[in-house]
Amino acid sequence: MSRPNTIAIDGPVASGKTSAGRMLAGKLGYRFLDTGLMYRALTWAAVHNNIDPMDVDTVVRLAQEPIINVHFDDSRVASVYLGDWDATPYLRDPDVERHVSHVSRLAAVRKELVRQQRVIAGSGSIVMAGRDIGTVVLTNADLKIFLTAFAEVRARRRSEEQSAMGQEASFEEVLAEVQERDFLDSQRRVGPLKPAEDAHIIHTDELSLEQVVEWAMELIEEMR
Repeated sequence: MSRPNTIAIDGPVASGKTSAGRMLAGKLGYRFLDTGLMYRALTWAAVHNNIDPMDVDTVVRLAQEPIINVHFDDSRVASVYLGDWDATPYLRDPDVERHVSHVSRLAAVRKELVRQQRVIAGSGSIVMAGRDIGTVVLTNADLKIFLTAFAEVRARRRSEEQSAMGQEASFEEVLAEVQERDFLDSQRRVGPLKPAEDAHIIHTDELSLEQVVEWAMELIEEMR
């Protein structure tokens, strides 16, 4: 084969999958979608429509409505809209952070959003990042990559991200959140976080973003 048409990048929180996926897609001229934004958009829609995120039936009905729209800008990076409104800048809202893990564990929610993600992937070359892309969403992806790092390393990265956005929290608090998210993501019944059997595992603890992308490009070259 020449270049892979579909590239799945999975990994736990703050493993670098979004940054690496965006840079890799840019090098290839592919579209890039961080699927976590779709779960965040649904969570934001629930919270800001006074829907209790713990109200399973109502959240599932909301997911099944045609409200989440993914648009790709000139750089081919996805933004997520609720109807005609760009929700992307608001998806790191503290209310979203508090509830997105629960919303994303709902089987009926995942079923609907996975269906939408497959439709998006089918319309052209794409790098798609998430936690179950290689194992559930795109099981036949041409290339699967799983990024990982020690929880302490990922907590430091997340802490730096939050500080840059003006969200101050102690390292201990962030580490506890990362560890809790790891547990919830790996133990959920539908689409648990784990590497696909045919995924290339990259440990990013001591790698720069550029080195991670270079490694991914080398994997692509080996496929040619």
